[in-house]
Amino acid sequence: MSKVESASRTLAAVLIPMILAVGGYVANGLLEKQRDAVETQKLDQEMLNRAIEVMFFAKEKEHLFGNELSLESRRLYRAHWITTYNYYAQVKLTDDFVAIVMEQETDAVDKRIITADDKPARTSDQAADGWVAVGQPRSRQHADLNFEIPQNAITGDGRIRPDTIIRARWSVNLRKNTLNTEAHGGLNEIIGLIPAGACAKVVKSEANIRSQTWALIDIVPCQDPIAAVPSPSSPKFSAGRPENRVTEAAAKQTPKG
Repeated sequence: MSKVESASRTLAAVLIPMILAVGGYVANGLLEKQRDAVETQKLDQEMLNRAIEVMFFAKEKEHLFGNELSLESRRLYRAHWITTYNYYAQVKLTDDFVAIVMEQETDAVDKRIITADDKPARTSDQAADGWVAVGQPRSRQHADLNFEIPQNAITGDGRIRPDTIIRARWSVNLRKNTLNTEAHGGLNEIIGLIPAGACAKVVKSEANIRSQTWALIDIVPCQDPIAAVPSPSSPKFSAGRPENRVTEAAAKQTPKG
């Protein structure tokens, strides 16, 4: 019995420190995870508070609408904060509310309203009516797309198949080309304004132009409803947290003219 007791004591002397060490390691790991969770919750709340400030309590319109020169860049700014708010908030902004926000600061008074029945005559070198910023076709966030697009019309690289019919979610500038919309001097002249609900046929498209897909379009009468890219009930449907959008005026703070 004395040999058994001696062996037991020896084994206990070896195992107890090992068990304590393993237990301490596990406990430290749990504490570290708890600290990380608390820190993440704090950061999430800070981001939500910032989004709430921008969306609902901004004292200057630049806080909500952005201070870039072009409507296209200002909408990227708005879409970022709408997505940020919807990601962190329990009560999401509806698509109807998003449309109201995106329609602000359109400056329609000084622009020609262009429809299928009333659009400028083309010159001999024009292949279509003009170019529009479509948005980000592969995104599931409602604010990221200026048009309703059929689900099967979007290619893997973010372009839109030719002859696709798209419908404007809100008013969209029709432009001469895809050049920088922030530059002075008429590099990319605005032809007019396509109203919300108007339809267009895509002639061709280019992806990744200043964070958006652009399309050369013919404005056409609307016919059948469009089976558009769905907007999820919760923005967390799409993977990852909201990312900062790179606008054409990201490096400068030029007031709108």
